[in-house]
Amino acid sequence: MKNMNKFVTFIIALVAFCAVFAFSAYVETHYTRECTVINVSNEVITLKDECGYLWEYEGTGYKIGDKVIAKMYTNHTD
Repeated sequence: MKNMNKFVTFIIALVAFCAVFAFSAYVETHYTRECTVINVSNEVITLKDECGYLWEYEGTGYKIGDKVIAKMYTNHTD
C-alpha cells in the first residue's frame, strides 16, 4: 500500500510539473496587441497595431475603425 501511495504521489507530481511546463511555454510564445481595423476586403481584415505594423487575417463581422485585441504567436522567433 505504501508503494501504491508513493506511485500515485509521483504521478500527480509529474502531471503537475508537465502542466506548469506547458503553461509557461504557452505564456512565453503568446501575446496580445491592440489594433485598429484599417481595411476590410471580403473576408480579409487588415489591422494596424500601435507600432504601425500591419497584420492581415481572415474573418467576418468587422468594419473599418473597430478596435480589436489580436492574439499573436511568436512561432519561437525574436
